[in-house]
Amino acid sequence: MTIGFETFDINHPDASSLLMSLASSGIWGHCEIHFSDGAVGTAGDKRRGVMLISDKDKVYKPENWQYFQIPAKAEQEAKVRKYFVDRLDEKYNWTGIFGGMIAGFNLTNSNGQFCSEICFNAMVQAGIIQSYGLKGFQLSPSHLFEIVTRLGFKKVEKV
Repeated sequence: MTIGFETFDINHPDASSLLMSLASSGIWGHCEIHFSDGAVGTAGDKRRGVMLISDKDKVYKPENWQYFQIPAKAEQEAKVRKYFVDRLDEKYNWTGIFGGMIAGFNLTNSNGQFCSEICFNAMVQAGIIQSYGLKGFQLSPSHLFEIVTRLGFKKVEKV
């Protein structure tokens, strides 16, 4: 299982990735978890929320992505997947982006998550990482990238 981080495409920026990058003062505008069977878990505004899709359903520009191996056991990967499956009807959490991540308010959306929020929450719930007192809605992809690199997750080539 890996986690991938995408920079926004300067030539074709989409609103949410550009907003994420600007809000976090970082280059990472999106993230997603790639499961060992080829499924991808994330949340996105284009598909209107939390999703679990095949990596064959996406077009990746390799130059825009970095991947890291998630140090997880099989049962932890199953818990991460279950976290996504249990939330497939949730919408994209625009409230969390504007209120929590950008403005710093303690605003949560009980029926929505954005990409870095759900990736962080899934790894915390599975016992892969600690929350460090943070809440998922406070973290942009750039913030989560920093956590992953500081924890020493091994950088890998595309899954």
